[in-house]
Amino acid sequence: MAAGSGGGSAGSRPLRGPSPLCAIRGIGPRRAKLLADAGLATVEDLLLQLPVRYEDRSCFTPLGGLAHEVAATIRGTITSARLKRTRVRGFTLFDVRVQDPTGQVEARWFNQPYLRYVLKEGSEVVLHGSALRRESAEPPRFLFKNPHYELLGEDPEAIHTGRIVPIYRRLGDLSTRAIRTFVSRALAGLCTDLEDPLPESLIRRLALEPRCIAFEQVHFPPSGTSASSLSAGQTAAHRRLALEELYRLQKSFAAARGLRASLRGYSCRLSAESRKRMMGLASFDLTRGQQAALEEILGDLA
Repeated sequence: MAAGSGGGSAGSRPLRGPSPLCAIRGIGPRRAKLLADAGLATVEDLLLQLPVRYEDRSCFTPLGGLAHEVAATIRGTITSARLKRTRVRGFTLFDVRVQDPTGQVEARWFNQPYLRYVLKEGSEVVLHGSALRRESAEPPRFLFKNPHYELLGEDPEAIHTGRIVPIYRRLGDLSTRAIRTFVSRALAGLCTDLEDPLPESLIRRLALEPRCIAFEQVHFPPSGTSASSLSAGQTAAHRRLALEELYRLQKSFAAARGLRASLRGYSCRLSAESRKRMMGLASFDLTRGQQAALEEILGDLA
């Protein structure tokens, strides 16, 4: 997934930072309002919602090597898929069996009947979740409940499993999977000449990557990126975006200082008689430090 690769999945026009969120495919008026309520109005706002953590789902575990309550990413072929209606009205179970050369496993999703149109028999799939040992002695011996899934061949660049995956805080009723999808689409259509808040001289001096590359790598880190660096927010992409934030803060502080300096103040000079009367208001003698502080205050007022 390369930023600025033509924008085919994000929209017909290349996306820029100020582009409205509705320019991203899948974000209509309802979702745009939901995101606006969370403080997001533009593509840049969405991209600045950095992952709260990452999960490494890049290593596949053979089905014959699963362990109880241990998170695993598996890959195999769906050999059966069935939607079950339960006695509880409106409550459904969707079960699939997945097989690889080392064994088979069952996966179950609760109240997600639409998955019967997604996960079909014969499809190659990647699942991620915790394997639970079944009490029954009959195979399959392990069950995944509500695992994350990715269909192989659905997208040449998998974003939900089989890689280092970003995890986001929920925005309204949008799940982290939905947010991940919209971020991916935004990055796919992002302009390579994205406006940069940092001055060109600073970018050259620090040899910083283009901003679009920083966004891509902070959301979808390349294979082999250090897990500890990601967790600490210390990758080059994280540091680049942090520098932007610090630069914006410094600019706002400088603007505030400039505004204060341009404002005309009111001079309040006390006469010697007024000073003498003020000193007499205290029922004790001022220490040298207190006298110095008072003189500094009177000097500021003047």
